[in-house]
Amino acid sequence: MKATTALGAFVLAVILAAGDSPSTLDAELACETAREMVRLQAQPLPAPPKPSPSKCVRCNGTGKVKSGDGIAVIPCPDCDGGKK
Repeated sequence: MKATTALGAFVLAVILAAGDSPSTLDAELACETAREMVRLQAQPLPAPPKPSPSKCVRCNGTGKVKSGDGIAVIPCPDCDGGKK
């Protein structure tokens, strides 16, 4: 998010520095910067590593949690039910 804000500020600075008649180079730079911002935002973030069952916050190391209705017990989705 910080990179996006910095790139946005950079593009704005380039456009403002160009004045009323931006040159072709300034327009191309602004276009390429905007294109790169869109490309970076389209990339999914990598999934965080799964915790070991003994350190899992959700199941407290048991590998099992109650389902949404509180009746059924299911494998913990954070640590895959204790599988390594």
